[in-house]
Amino acid sequence: MRRRGRKVRTALFVVVFFSAAWLNAGSLCAQDIHFSQFTQAPLNINPSQAGFIDGFYRGSIHYRNQWPSMGHSFNTMAASFDMPFGIKKRQSAYFGAGVFIYTDKAGDAGMGTTQANLCGSGIVPLSPYTKFAGGINLAFAQQSVHFSSLQFGNQFTNGTYDPNLQSGETGSQSYTFFDAGAGVSFQYSNAKGNITRDDILKVNFGVAGYHLNMPRQSFYSSSGDRLHPRFVAHGDARIDIPHTKFSVVPSALFMLQGPNMEITAGALCRYRMKNGTKITGAFSETAISLGVSYRVSDAILPQVFFETGNFAVGFAYDVNVSTYREVSHMNGGFEISLRYVNLLDAIFEKGL
Repeated sequence: MRRRGRKVRTALFVVVFFSAAWLNAGSLCAQDIHFSQFTQAPLNINPSQAGFIDGFYRGSIHYRNQWPSMGHSFNTMAASFDMPFGIKKRQSAYFGAGVFIYTDKAGDAGMGTTQANLCGSGIVPLSPYTKFAGGINLAFAQQSVHFSSLQFGNQFTNGTYDPNLQSGETGSQSYTFFDAGAGVSFQYSNAKGNITRDDILKVNFGVAGYHLNMPRQSFYSSSGDRLHPRFVAHGDARIDIPHTKFSVVPSALFMLQGPNMEITAGALCRYRMKNGTKITGAFSETAISLGVSYRVSDAILPQVFFETGNFAVGFAYDVNVSTYREVSHMNGGFEISLRYVNLLDAIFEKGL
């Protein structure tokens, strides 16, 4: 009964957290990259998520094409890899490390950012079911633009464009900057090697800050604005429905960057088609998840995930419902993710 009461209290916390995120929603705009499947790109929302898994390692890739109706739309590609290390025994503190790399380009001039992030975390088990992590993010980034792809007023003579004429633009076509961030995470999970596969409750949430050093942004060496810090609050869960093969997988994301705010909340319905084996202690399942999220004042996000063993592939589409829909014709963008996680929850039992 005591254990069941703890599960109920945790589930209520999850519902309150996601409801608060939904009810406090406001306007939407963003400077940094974002993903509709944000739970599949954890290092993009919190560096303390590095190595914050019950397994040996995790890798993922993302591709997102946003605003295709614009012509040269935003194209974002990202990849990440992270793992825990220094694990000696159950309930001992250990470390996590990861790398997150992305490139984001848009427009006729291919203006965009390429950034490499190194994440490190310290992870402390608080009980057999809970653990806490704190992490930092150190990054090196380059922003670039191709002026040769643009046409300027100085290159027109009597209304005729002459590419041989000088544009008069003197700024650099690229610049680099250093970036820093930090975050904390908390997780509750009753998923152990001997648990019934239809009785799992797992909750993960955290807060983080990026661009804490406020790097200068400019193609001109003598000017430039400081990049606003990006503050993040996020949460997700898996709540199995007892005596069924179904689970509810809610998630929520809040990001604030200067005057811009993004809030996304929603849930998936997960159906377990095949249970994982208990012989080796490996938590390996085959499942499909369908659901929808809502990015406030911007888009409805239908999503589908397919998981088999340690692999998962996800698809999402942004149905644009903002005032821009008159131009976009509700075509917000397509996104795909591929994830591999070596989730062996016998990691401690094997003495690793």
